[in-house]
Order: sequence, then structure tokens, then C-alpha cells
Amino acid sequence: TQIVRIIERITKGKTRAADISTENTASAIKLFLNLAATIDGVFVFDNIDQYVDVDHSRAVDAMHLLIDGAMKSRGVARFVFTCRPRLVYESPTFLQIELHGLSVKETRKLFDVRRVDVDIKYIDEVQELTQGHPLWLNLIATQILAKKVELVILLHESKAEKKPACRMQPCKKSGSLSNQSIKYYSVILPK
Repeated sequence: TQIVRIIERITKGKTRAADISTENTASAIKLFLNLAATIDGVFVFDNIDQYVDVDHSRAVDAMHLLIDGAMKSRGVARFVFTCRPRLVYESPTFLQIELHGLSVKETRKLFDVRRVDVDIKYIDEVQELTQGHPLWLNLIATQILAKKVELVILLHESKAEKKPACRMQPCKKSGSLSNQSIKYYSVILPK
């Protein structure tokens, strides 16, 4: 359904979802790739984790067709796929980049730039707790600035694990920040 919506958008409504709703997945992906080939732009497919076979380090089903088609595309469009599990494709057009969290120094800089006034030891502690996850650190800094949470209380709650330590969306799946895996891999398919 996402591919169909993208097709509708890049054709500016000339190809409607209803027009291709009877197409099979492979046909919809082929149509998308043909349209995308003419666009000098970047298509980002964020957080494709649920479409990855972790044991084989490959995307599955429609996502595999999309990645495989993108690697073979001769068009000008570029494609970026992000996910936590490692993906392995033997192709010169496939590049995997492992992304790491912010360092302690970078986390301190983030809090400084955002003008978050907290004791440096707590900044270091939250960096360790989140493994430097940029989104979480930025959300925490925003929450502190908005006076919706105090960093000391957030850290205490996380250590006690009596309730969710993070009050922001990315942390909802489990009880504390320390339970979250944040190792992301980004796959870029150059033209």
C-alpha cells in the first residue's frame, strides 16, 4: 500500500490507487521503479526491520523485490533503506553504512547547543543509557526544556524500571531505554 501511495504522489494523481489496486505486488513495484527511474531524487524507506530475515541478512517479500529492483535500476533516482538488522547483498550498487550513536562529547555538545542546563554527570549518564541515540537524546533535551521531565527523575525511573523511563514515542515498546537496540544500518543504492 505504501508503494501505491508513492506512485499516486509522484504521478501527481494521474495514476490513482484505484487504478492499480488489482495489480500484484511485483507489478506495482515494477511500475514504481520505472517511474522513479526518471526522477532525480532520493527515496527513503525508513525502519524496514519487519521486512528483514535476520538469519539470512536479506529483505523478504515485497521489500526484497524493491531492493533488488532498485539495485538493477539504471535510472537517476537513489534509494535509502534504514533498519536495525544487518542486510547483505552482493552488488556493486549496494552500500551498507553502520550508524553509531553520539559520543559523550557529542551528547554534551547537543545539550549545550539546545541550551539544556543540567549537571554534566547526568548528561554522561543519559548518553550511556541511550547508547547515544540521537533521536532519544534530542527528545529528552526537548522534554527538559519544556519542563515536562527532569533528567534526574528520568534517570532514576530508568534505573528502577518501575515504569517506562521515557515519556516519548520511540521508547514505548519496552520499559526502559536500556532495553532498546539502537544499532541502525542504512543501505544506499547509488545510481
